[in-house]
Amino acid sequence: LPTTFAAQTCVGLYNRDANNDTVAGPTYAIMKKCDFDWASNLGLDITPIITIEDLLKGCLADARIAKGYIKYNFTAQQRIVPNIVTLAAMLDAVPLEAGSPFITPALPLLFDAEAQWVGKNAHDVTEYMFEHHARGTQTLAMMNPGYRNAGGLNQWDPPLVTVPRLGLVDYIVKNRLFNFYMNNACVAGFKEHALMKRMATSGLWPTPIPVFGYNEAWNVLSGDLFETETSCLAQHNMGCVASNGANNMSFFSRAAALTKPLETAPEPPISYNSSETYVTLIIGDGDNLNYLREERMWWMRQRVAACQKDPSQTGCFPLVWSMSGWPSVTAPAWLQWYYAQARATGHDFFTLPPMGYLAAYPSMMPPDVADAFVKRGEDHAALLSVNSTVSWDWFYDWSKGLKEFYPRYSERGIIRDGVFAVNVPFMVPILEFGHETYKFLPGPYPVVVFRPREWRGSSTSGRPPFSADYYLTPEQMADEINRYKPGTVTHIYLTSDGGGDLKSFYDMVPHLQHHVRLVSASQLIGLAFERSQQQTVLSKS
Repeated sequence: LPTTFAAQTCVGLYNRDANNDTVAGPTYAIMKKCDFDWASNLGLDITPIITIEDLLKGCLADARIAKGYIKYNFTAQQRIVPNIVTLAAMLDAVPLEAGSPFITPALPLLFDAEAQWVGKNAHDVTEYMFEHHARGTQTLAMMNPGYRNAGGLNQWDPPLVTVPRLGLVDYIVKNRLFNFYMNNACVAGFKEHALMKRMATSGLWPTPIPVFGYNEAWNVLSGDLFETETSCLAQHNMGCVASNGANNMSFFSRAAALTKPLETAPEPPISYNSSETYVTLIIGDGDNLNYLREERMWWMRQRVAACQKDPSQTGCFPLVWSMSGWPSVTAPAWLQWYYAQARATGHDFFTLPPMGYLAAYPSMMPPDVADAFVKRGEDHAALLSVNSTVSWDWFYDWSKGLKEFYPRYSERGIIRDGVFAVNVPFMVPILEFGHETYKFLPGPYPVVVFRPREWRGSSTSGRPPFSADYYLTPEQMADEINRYKPGTVTHIYLTSDGGGDLKSFYDMVPHLQHHVRLVSASQLIGLAFERSQQQTVLSKS
C-alpha cells in the first residue's frame, strides 16, 4: 500500500501540466477493471503499460516533477495519511517510508513527518497543515484513513482496522486540495469541531465549500450522519462532492473544462390524458463520481446493448439518469461519453443529482449560502441541458424548504420546472404534500416539487424498521404503479442501497399495465403543469 500511495502521488504530479507533455504526463493508472473499460470507451491508447516501480523511478529522477520526498511511517502514522497527501501536493513531493528502495542519496528530503509529527494526532497535524499550507489549496477533501464506524458503538473513537482508499490521491495532488480526516470534526464539544469551524469560516474556499472524498464518520442506523457535510457546522456552509476512490481524475481533468451545453436527445411534449398514469424512472446516486466511474458506466453500457437488441418500449423505455455536473471539470470525457450514449438510444435523459450543485441539505443553508448554492447548481443545469434536479432534505426541514429554499429556483428560470424530492430518513412521509404527488411553488417561473417515492431494491437483509414499502420486488413495484389512480403524474427514484440496479427497472417494466406511460423528466414536468391547468379550468367551471 505505501508503494501505491507513492505511485498515485506521482500520477498526480505527472498530470499537472497539460501544456508540457515532454516534462509531465499524461499518465493513466490501471487500478481496477473500469480503468481498462474507460480506455476502451474513449478510444485511449494506454500503451506502453509500465510497472509501478518504473513509474516511481522516473518520477523521482526528474526534479521538474517531484522535487523530493516526504519521510513517514505508514503503519505508525496511518491516521494522518490524509494530511500527508496534502503535504505531498504542496511540496511537490512523494511520500516514502524509511528504507524505501526509491530513496537515493541525491533525492532531497523535503519533510521528515516521521520525526516532526511523531506522536501527533489528526487534529494537531490538520491544524499545522491549515496554518502552513491552506492558502495554496483549492477546496477541501476528506479521506478516511481506515476507521470502521459502521455498526460500532464507539463512534467517537472507532477502530482503525481497514486501509485508506487511495484512488482520489492523484486528483488531490494535481489540484492541491486540502485533504484531511478528523473523526469528530462535526461533533460539538470536541477540539476537532472547533478546528473544523475555524477552517470552514476562514474564507479561503468557495461558498458553499465543496468537500471532495467522503465523510464516513458517525455511522448511525446504517447511515453516515455527516455525509453531506451541511450539518457538520452551525454555519451550514459545506456540501459533498462524493468521490472517494475515484482515480484517474488527474488524467481526465487535463482536458479543458466543458463550457458549452451538452446536446441531449429530443423530448417532444406529451398531451395529458386523465385516463393514463405517467411515471418517470430515475437512476439515482449520480452525485457520486466513483459510481459514475464504475457501476453507472457499466449500467449505461448494458442499457445501450438492451436498446440495440430491443428498441421497443419494453426494451428501450424512457429512462432518466441523475448526473453530477462536476465531471465537466474533473472528467469532461466522462460526461461527453454518457451524453453520446443517451443520444444513441434516443430514450435516455438526465437530471441533476442530489442535491444539484453539491450533495447537501439545502434547506439548512443560510440565505447567502443558499443563494450561491442555487446559482452554481443552475450553472450545472445549463451545462447539462437539464431543467430539473433531485434534492434531499431532512424530514423536519421540508416545511421551511418549500417556503424559503426551493422557491429560489423560480427566480432565474433555469431549474424553473422540477425538483424530485428525496426524504431523510427515506421511510418518513412528508406531510406537506398531503395526498398529492407534487406541489407547485409560486414565483416568476413556477417550480413543481415532486413528492418522494424511493425504491431501494428488493433486498430484505439489514433494512431499517418501517421500511418494507421501499424494498419491493420488481413485481411488487409494478403492482403499486398499476394501482395508482388514473391521471397520476409521479416518479420512481431508484437507489443502490438495497441492491437496486438497472436490472430492477428492466424486471419491473414488463409487468406494467397498458395505461402506465413512462416519460422523461421534462415530459413529466410538462404533464404536471398541464394537469394542473386542466384541474384549474374544471374547478372554475
